[in-house]
Amino acid sequence: MGVFNPFCRYRKLAVTALFFAFCHSVSIAQRFNFSHYDIEDGLIQSQVKAFAQSPSHHLWMATQGGVSRFDGSQFFSLTRTENNLAGSGATAIATGDNGKIYIGTLNGLSVYDGLKIQNYRVSNQSQASWVTKLINGNNGNIYGLINNQIFTFSGSELSFVKQRGIPNGLVTALTISGEGKLVAAVYDKGIFELNRNQWIKILDLPAAEKKIMITSLLFDRAAKDKLWVMTPRRLYISENNLLRPYQTNVIGTGNNFMVSIMQDEKSNLWIGANSGAYYIEPQKITFFNSGNGFTDNMVNQIFKDTENNVWFGTEGAGIYKYDGDRTMILDKGQGLSNEVVMGFAKDKSGNFWIHSYGKDLLKIKNGEKSLIKIPVPDSVSYGILHLFNDRAGNIWIGTLGAGLWKYDGGAFKSIPFLAGTKVNVIRQIIEDKQGTIWFATPKGCYIMAKGKFSHIKNFNFPATSLAEIGIDSVLAISPAGKYLIIGKNHEVKELKWRHAEKAEIYSMLKLNDQVFLGTGDEGIWIWNLKDHSFKNLTAKQGLYSNTIYSLTNDENGTIWAGTGRGINKIKINPSSRKFTISGAEKSKRLVVECNQNAVYQDGDKLWFGTTKGAVTFELNPDNQKKERPHIVLQSVKLFSSSIAKQQPYLSRTDGYILPKNLELEYRKNQLSLNFKGIYFTNPSEVLYQYRLSGIDDAFSRPTPNSSVNYQALPPGDYVFEARAFNKSGSYSDNILKFPFSIRQAFYQTIIFRLLAVLSLVLIGIGFQTYLHKRKNQRLRVIEEMKQQERLKTRRQTAEDFHDDFGNKLTRISILTDILNTKLNGEHAEERHLISQIKENASSLYRGTKDILWALDPKSDNLFEILSHISEFGLELFQDTAIEFNFYGIQENLSDIKLGMEFSRNISMIFKESLNNSLRHSGANHVSLKVNQFERFVEIELSDDGKGFSQTSAGKGTGLNNIAVRAKRIGAELDINSTQDRGTAIRLSISKELNLGYEQ
Repeated sequence: MGVFNPFCRYRKLAVTALFFAFCHSVSIAQRFNFSHYDIEDGLIQSQVKAFAQSPSHHLWMATQGGVSRFDGSQFFSLTRTENNLAGSGATAIATGDNGKIYIGTLNGLSVYDGLKIQNYRVSNQSQASWVTKLINGNNGNIYGLINNQIFTFSGSELSFVKQRGIPNGLVTALTISGEGKLVAAVYDKGIFELNRNQWIKILDLPAAEKKIMITSLLFDRAAKDKLWVMTPRRLYISENNLLRPYQTNVIGTGNNFMVSIMQDEKSNLWIGANSGAYYIEPQKITFFNSGNGFTDNMVNQIFKDTENNVWFGTEGAGIYKYDGDRTMILDKGQGLSNEVVMGFAKDKSGNFWIHSYGKDLLKIKNGEKSLIKIPVPDSVSYGILHLFNDRAGNIWIGTLGAGLWKYDGGAFKSIPFLAGTKVNVIRQIIEDKQGTIWFATPKGCYIMAKGKFSHIKNFNFPATSLAEIGIDSVLAISPAGKYLIIGKNHEVKELKWRHAEKAEIYSMLKLNDQVFLGTGDEGIWIWNLKDHSFKNLTAKQGLYSNTIYSLTNDENGTIWAGTGRGINKIKINPSSRKFTISGAEKSKRLVVECNQNAVYQDGDKLWFGTTKGAVTFELNPDNQKKERPHIVLQSVKLFSSSIAKQQPYLSRTDGYILPKNLELEYRKNQLSLNFKGIYFTNPSEVLYQYRLSGIDDAFSRPTPNSSVNYQALPPGDYVFEARAFNKSGSYSDNILKFPFSIRQAFYQTIIFRLLAVLSLVLIGIGFQTYLHKRKNQRLRVIEEMKQQERLKTRRQTAEDFHDDFGNKLTRISILTDILNTKLNGEHAEERHLISQIKENASSLYRGTKDILWALDPKSDNLFEILSHISEFGLELFQDTAIEFNFYGIQENLSDIKLGMEFSRNISMIFKESLNNSLRHSGANHVSLKVNQFERFVEIELSDDGKGFSQTSAGKGTGLNNIAVRAKRIGAELDINSTQDRGTAIRLSISKELNLGYEQ
């Protein structure tokens, strides 16, 4: 039995008279919905002793094999062997506001900070350290029981609380009052409150029950001064410091005893027993055990999470979460002869009828269930196909093989069709607004109006489904097609739809101006009666299946669809006419196959017939929970590998080690982030949106994926943001934010870019210089080749000219000598001519020597030029009264290379000057002096002659030629002459000129 009430005789429990007065609810026995998790789901061990919830909303469980953390889908565990827990089994657990997890064991207290575990024992190491209770104090401290003595833990220090005012005894229960004071139950002594370091007794058990151990203390949510006191066999309530037994003995009798207690958001009590659990509401008590979806194992603790879900820690069966009574299942264990439920009805007396596959009808009257058969002769083979309630409260029964039956609340009656017509199969029954009842049969459509049957003319096709879609308009479905039966004359018109033409229609619903057609494999087609347009909803839009067996709507306009793989809700936006599809379940997905047209609304409950029993849904929207998810970041990975643990941490709560101020190298720019929306109410319906600030402007489209991978992120500062929301559109109560940055590559920094630009400029300049040098080098090579060729030509010309011209002049000289000899002293005039010829030939030879000297490349340096000038001077002034001297002509002057034009012009300047000195100066001494300076060489020719007037001499051709030649080679010329004091000519030649030099 699923729900306790005093009239039920299925459990032998003693009930006090007062409980009879208020426990009068009559409920149908059914299977309740629980989510169950055990070691197959990842729980470390199935003996769960206690629960706690961390600030990040993760659920922590203390088990005999260690502790487990749960996020709604995955478990993470800590054990003694792998994580250094103080003991192999955990007996108590609490979480602090600092994110630390406090774990009680039989060997001391373990504190988990998300990174490591630190263990603490009582100071006397030989003494046992059995931690059996942990609670959070209002001051941030943790209180608990070690060896039945009160201790407190603050920071890193475990110390006993002084029990001043408490007689020596065992502390068996501990809690915090609404005022934040510590309250303790002491065996055989009473209940005490800690007030300013002094324990004050506030309650005492009756004398006859002092030896009974108090196992739990609970302050009431609604009335802060109300205290619930629980012993294994009895529940007490204290108000205004007066203790009295709670007025029910249903719990704690026989072999049953109480183990744990909790109060939910409605202030109703939950009691964990040694074989199941009790839910105490003002009007009823519900007992949960294996018979209605729970367990028969001991319930060690009942816990309410931040979403107000109720959790049960059991002894050997893992953990359970109560999913509420909004969705429940009635199956074979609750009295059905077959779990395949085909239909529902309610008679005039309010009794509920359920038709399961076969011949039986289950009648539920005041909680009593009985199987009923219609009075069909045993010789007739039949089965029930359809149940239908008319407005008068009659139940119509369509069968396969036994025709039509009606139950009027007193008896079953077989209803014959037209005289001479035998119809044994009735597939569906409906009633239109005029009270006419329609029957779909293999022989067409029949109607019954005012007690008389008639057959729809011109409709002789097998009818499978019917629906009223307007005044005097019924839509009839047949394998032969879709037909509209119109008007009082029942005109039959075949519908030719472009859409859904080949669809096999299983169910139909008319809502406002739209007809919803449930099909065998095309989902739901929506036919708009105004514009005759069609719209299709399929599994792609969220339906659990494209096979739609049943359709109905509630008073809120929500459409309910029974599909081949579950039940969907479809909400219509009146303004946009858009459809939102979701699962009908409150929590976990209910996978069932619905049956055709097996849907029935009974007050605020909606019934669906499925192949796994009858499923009921609570329609009252006020009972719907509106809790929101809480999103957490669980890991950050680099190239799919965990980032090395590094301080400081952004967070290490619940064991998720997250780095703070994460800064990555430019090459490490592939980041994976895993996050989780903690939503225990229904983990499977959580969707996510995320964005990366710095790249994304808006959140992403909703997705069920709880991880995201970013590849090849450019350098910059980023903040990853994510949020979760449930199917009702409630966003998470927080937005996840994780900042990180990626450093620029060295080649992306401003300094590098400036250096790169500078380098490029320098490279450009260098390359240009290289090209220029290479061009100049090529030009120099070409010029050198030309120069070598010119030098070769000069050398060859000089040699050829010397050999040819010199030989001929020598021959002339010799011939003149021979001719002069032959004249034998005679012919004086002829001899004079001969002498002039020889003299001119000699003069011409001397002149050609200067030309040959200038042509010779060996003369192209200053030393050779000056040596040549000095030799010319010595030869010129030989056999004259003028003394010629030269000074400073050194061999290092050969390093000053000068071209042929230089050597020619310099030699001609000084030859001209030497000749002038010989002819005009009247000097006794002439000297040539060379002075070397850092940048130039000065050549000075001076005499001690009579000098000349530069004004009158300036018009002379000789001096003009000297000046022209000096200017031609870029040399500085200075002529200084004074009457009767001689003349000095200075020619300054730059050492850097080397112009005209040809190697």
